[in-house]
Amino acid sequence: MRLLMLPNDVLFLNSGREFTAGETHLGVTQSFVPPHTAAGAIRSALYLKNSTSYDYLIRAGEEEPGFEMLGAFFWKGVELFPLPADIVEDEDGRLVQASLSDDVVTASGSVHFKPATGFLGMGNLRDYLSGKSINFGKALVPVEEVYTLEDRVGIGLDEKKTTVEGMLYRTRNLRLKEGVGVSVWLGERGEELRKALGEGGLLQLGGEGRFVRYSFEDSSVELSHIEAPEGTLLRLYVATPLILPARKNGRLYSTWDIRGELARALGIDGGSIKVRWFFSGGILPLTGWDMARKHPKTVHYAVAPGSVYYVEIDEPVSIPSYLKLGELRRLGYGLVLPGKTVEG
Repeated sequence: MRLLMLPNDVLFLNSGREFTAGETHLGVTQSFVPPHTAAGAIRSALYLKNSTSYDYLIRAGEEEPGFEMLGAFFWKGVELFPLPADIVEDEDGRLVQASLSDDVVTASGSVHFKPATGFLGMGNLRDYLSGKSINFGKALVPVEEVYTLEDRVGIGLDEKKTTVEGMLYRTRNLRLKEGVGVSVWLGERGEELRKALGEGGLLQLGGEGRFVRYSFEDSSVELSHIEAPEGTLLRLYVATPLILPARKNGRLYSTWDIRGELARALGIDGGSIKVRWFFSGGILPLTGWDMARKHPKTVHYAVAPGSVYYVEIDEPVSIPSYLKLGELRRLGYGLVLPGKTVEG
């Protein structure tokens, strides 16, 4: 099931950077849809409807809600996914898939290339995952066709909504292009959300409480599972931020190592998994505002959507059509889509 949100104005999607008017002066939106921001909009709407009746869905004070989100994405007729990080720009400016060997990564036969940006629609992402030949230049949805950044100036207010001297600030917001919205894939208890919220209406999404028009749609994700024999090289596409935390000297930090979570999800020995290559889209700080406790939530660090793992598994394994890995999976984090086996 899809919950579709179409904005009436710019959006400020919660950034990992702490921002207070008059101190850092500039608040910068995320350029993707943080799942916890979409979940927060839903939970707030349920609270306003009836906080008591829907407490089991809201779970006030808990990090994860009582319903399940699979992910949140930009939408333009179809869901838009960040360009896979193994699609790069070669020396001639063409978008090509990087070639792999044991020693080096090349593009169009050269070691000289640079990262590319943009989005793929759902159909083209399916073709990419199945290993089909794609003209990525034609398939690419450029960033400028999805959103632009727009600065706005504001003034800090106190609890009585009175302006505070010295609290002038600026925000950098997302303005989605006409026809572009936010799509939220719902899992468990999606139908209960639909009944509670009604078929459509208004929600407040992100910082500064910008309104979006929402509607529910029946939809299904058409992805295929993979039967992988021993020694198969798999491609794993990170569709939503993937939180893979670890601890070192008592401090929480981020790691890109997917093996433990993959072993858990597949029910296999982690020692049989080898990460051959990792094309990283970066590490993202993720936080939000705890409405119950009135302070920022714990910062999590996540592998960015669009990142791609090439993984070899030394035993036969059946890979489902999608995987949920890492932490905060019910919030929509850690959606990983498996690619068709490729030759190593």
